[in-house]
Amino acid sequence: MKASATASCRSPFLRIFKGLGSSAAGLLLVGSLAFGCAQSGGGDGNQGMGGETGGGTGGSPTQTGNGGNTGNPGMGGAGVGGSGSGGSTGTAGMTGTGGSGAGGRVGTGGMVAGMGGMTGAGGATPVTAYWVATTGSDTNPGTQAAPFATLLHANLFAKAGITIWIMPGTYMSTNTVTLGNSGTATNPINIFAAAGARPVLDYAPQKAMAPDDNKRGLNITGDYWHVRGFEIRNANDNGIAISGSHNTIEDMITDFCGDTGIQITVPSAMASDPTRGANNLILNCDSHDNYDMATGGENADGIDAKLDIGPGNIFRGCRSWNNSDDGYDLFGVTQVVTIDNCWAMLNGHLADGTKGPAADGNGFKLGGNHVPAVHVVTNSFSMTNDSCGFTLNNNTAQPKITGSGANGNKSSAFCELTNVSGTVTITMTGAQAIAAQRLTNAAANASNLPAIH
Repeated sequence: MKASATASCRSPFLRIFKGLGSSAAGLLLVGSLAFGCAQSGGGDGNQGMGGETGGGTGGSPTQTGNGGNTGNPGMGGAGVGGSGSGGSTGTAGMTGTGGSGAGGRVGTGGMVAGMGGMTGAGGATPVTAYWVATTGSDTNPGTQAAPFATLLHANLFAKAGITIWIMPGTYMSTNTVTLGNSGTATNPINIFAAAGARPVLDYAPQKAMAPDDNKRGLNITGDYWHVRGFEIRNANDNGIAISGSHNTIEDMITDFCGDTGIQITVPSAMASDPTRGANNLILNCDSHDNYDMATGGENADGIDAKLDIGPGNIFRGCRSWNNSDDGYDLFGVTQVVTIDNCWAMLNGHLADGTKGPAADGNGFKLGGNHVPAVHVVTNSFSMTNDSCGFTLNNNTAQPKITGSGANGNKSSAFCELTNVSGTVTITMTGAQAIAAQRLTNAAANASNLPAIH
C-alpha cells in the first residue's frame, strides 16, 4: 500500500516533469505539493526526510531530521508533503484518535530556474565618416552636427573605408596635410567636398613664408586615396604632391601656388621601387596661375609627372592654363604616362600678364633630360600657348600622339614630334577653352570636358 500510494501521488507529475524545462517544472512542483499529495491521507504518512513521528493516541508532533522513521498515521488524517526538486520530502501527520499530530514540514523545493544571463549590449556602430566645417572645432567629435575645424585634424582619423567630408567655406591653412595612411582597392580613404559651394583650402599664410619645397597643400605618400571636389590655392610649393600609388585626384582645382599645381614625383631614395608613384589617376582637374618666383617661372606647371615615378599614371579630362612654365610636363620620366582628352592653353604667363624670365610656355612638354619614354597622348588639344603646342623636349624616344590638335600657339603645333596621327583641326582659343562648361553626365572615370571645336 505504501508503494501504490506513493506512486499515485508522484507519477502524474513525474510524467509531466519529464516534458518540461527546469523553470516550468519548478513551478509545477509547487502545485504538486499543495494539491496532488494532499489527497493521500488515511494511509501511512509519506517518508519524512529525517523526521521522527509521534505515534499513538495524542501523537507527538512530527519533526524534520535525517534518517527519520515513518510516522503512524492519525485516524482519518490526510498526509501532506511532496518532493521539491532537489529538496527533502516532508511528512505530514494529521489528527489521530485522541490527539493531534503536528504536521510535518513541507520539503523545500529546489531552485526553480537559474537567472537568465544579462542581455549583452550591442556593439557600437562603426564610424565611417568625419566632417569638417569652418564653424567647427577640433575638440568636437567630428560628426556632421559637431564637425572638426581642420582637415589636418580630421586626417588623424583616416583609415581604410573612412570618408572625410569638407563643408563649403574657405579654410585658412598653414600646415601641409600629409596623407600617409593607406586604404585598399575596395575601401579607399576619401576626402570629398560636401554638397554646396566648392570648399577652398587657402594656404596664403604658408605662401607668405620663404620658399620651401616641403611646404605644400596635400602631400599624398599613402595609397588608395580618393580626393575630390575642392580647391587648394596659394601653397608655398605644390598644391598636391603625390608619391603614393593607386590614388585618384578628381575634380580638384589647384591655383596660385609657388610651384606646380599637381605633381607626381617619387623621392630619390625610393626611385628604384616601381610600386611608388604608380597607377595614379588625375581626373577632370583644373590647374592655373601657378608661378615659382624663386626660379623665375621655370618650374611651375599645371600638372606634372617628373623625374622618378612608377608606371601606369594617367591624366584625363584635365585643363591647365596660365601657368608660368608649361601646361603639362613629363621631364626626365622613363615610365610611360598617358594623357587622355586634356587641354592646355595660355601657358608661359599668368592671367595678370606676369611672365617669369625663365618661363617656357609649352602646352604639353613630353620629355626632357635625354631619357626615353613613349608617352601616349590621345584626343588632347593645345591653344594659344607662348611656345609649342606639343614638344619632344629631348625625349630620346617618340611619344605616340593620336586624335589631337593645336591652335594659335606662338611656335609649332608639334615641335620635333613625328609619331603623330589623326590630327584634328580646331578653332577654339585659350579663352574659350577656359570658359567652357564641363559636362554633368559623364561616366565614372571618364573625361567631362565638352566637345572641342
